[in-house]
Amino acid sequence: GETYIIPVTLNHGFIYPETKLAFICEGDIYGLNRQKKTQRTRGGERIAAFTDLRVGDYVVHENHGIGQYMGTVQLVTDGVRRDYLFIRYQGSDKLYVPTDRLDRVQKYIGQEGTAPKLSQLSGSEWARQKSKVKQSIREIAGDLLKLYAKREKSQGYAFYPDDEIQHRFEERFPYAETDDQLQSISEIKADMERPRPMDRLLCGDVGFGKTEVAFRAAMKCVLSDRQCAILAPTTVLALQHYRTALQRFDQMPVRIEMLSRFRTPKEQKKILSDLEKGKIDIIIGKGPSARSYQLSLPKFTLIGATTRAGQISAPLRDRFGVVMRLEMYKNEELARIVKRSSGILNIPLDDEGALQIASRSRGTPRIANRLLKRARDFAEVKYDGVITKEAAMEALSSMEIDELGLDSVDRRLLTTMIRNYNGGPVGLETISAAIGEESITIEDVYEPYLMQIGFLARTPRGRQVTPAGYQHLGIPFNQSGNTNTDQQRFDI
Repeated sequence: GETYIIPVTLNHGFIYPETKLAFICEGDIYGLNRQKKTQRTRGGERIAAFTDLRVGDYVVHENHGIGQYMGTVQLVTDGVRRDYLFIRYQGSDKLYVPTDRLDRVQKYIGQEGTAPKLSQLSGSEWARQKSKVKQSIREIAGDLLKLYAKREKSQGYAFYPDDEIQHRFEERFPYAETDDQLQSISEIKADMERPRPMDRLLCGDVGFGKTEVAFRAAMKCVLSDRQCAILAPTTVLALQHYRTALQRFDQMPVRIEMLSRFRTPKEQKKILSDLEKGKIDIIIGKGPSARSYQLSLPKFTLIGATTRAGQISAPLRDRFGVVMRLEMYKNEELARIVKRSSGILNIPLDDEGALQIASRSRGTPRIANRLLKRARDFAEVKYDGVITKEAAMEALSSMEIDELGLDSVDRRLLTTMIRNYNGGPVGLETISAAIGEESITIEDVYEPYLMQIGFLARTPRGRQVTPAGYQHLGIPFNQSGNTNTDQQRFDI
């Protein structure tokens, strides 16, 4: 007879007497009938299929560390031909990972434009790094456990339930709330009414309604005989929030003030004096680099709202136990918002015209209302003042806004990447210099929407235009300029 060793997973062996074939498993020899569960790490970006990888991408193997993906190869082992991921490590070290073991490999996530140090297959550095990380995680877990145990024992302030003034304030909101907003508002109010310290962080892109959620929480705070502070990252943004708050809290029994360099020293001194005496309900000011003042205040609740949760320092971010995110508005929701705004502004608008404006508003009410006003001016000149579907389409086309909401800058960004850099990958600063826009503007204004609709992708080596972006611009997708034409696919 002959003996073969086959790398398969079976719980029990079996015998075929007719063919004189016997399968003997590890459990039959050692008495083990339970497979050890493989723990999957979650530190990197999960890979759904090997086609998500591009040649040159850096990856992390859970047992061997950081390597560089060099493509897929076919190898024959024990007479069986299989596909393997070829990963290059430090020096001439190579690792071949079967495609059915893809769960052990994750994309490397690090600073863009900086290549990581490759690990050694025969070295122990990766094991030491994993050990250090595990120890750090244990320490952080212990600190968090102590923090939450202390927080559970702490006595917070239970804010009052909503009253008639709160309801009247919320009914004056000129837009239709999204499901995410309503859920966030409901959960935040419920937390505020509990007699325990609150820990909640609200995230969402620009224009998704974070400020309104914060204003409703501020109103509930004021109506519960407490004072509220709103912090802004810049002086200009503090002024913008101050003006928005004055408009939003108009005709409400609330006094709002602002502390910034736009106030004279005499005005600041008066504001601080009134704040300490409890005469000011809501104070708005710049957070970073702000001056410190010693005030005697009761315990307070902190609610954060940000578009960049990753830029909050880890100690501060860890203090928020609940993180919520606002998603993009749907076209139907934006259409209702546009219809309501048209009623407030006395702009004749039919349903098809509202839907046309909504579909080109990048999922943001602020943009929808801006486009509504521009379409009104256009309709008054050419369409007797009524915004129909045709009027809206012609008005938006004249502003170079296409059917998906992309404007001239969006298209110039994608076209420049394709024409000058073969679609990428290309760094953010290079794109900024090429199209004449600040990198922070690209990152905050244009890039998020292009990524959400699948026209732009981020890789460890820079930004990359996807095939969908090529198709939208009417440019043929040519793979010949890329390093690996066989494996270049996008999961979009």
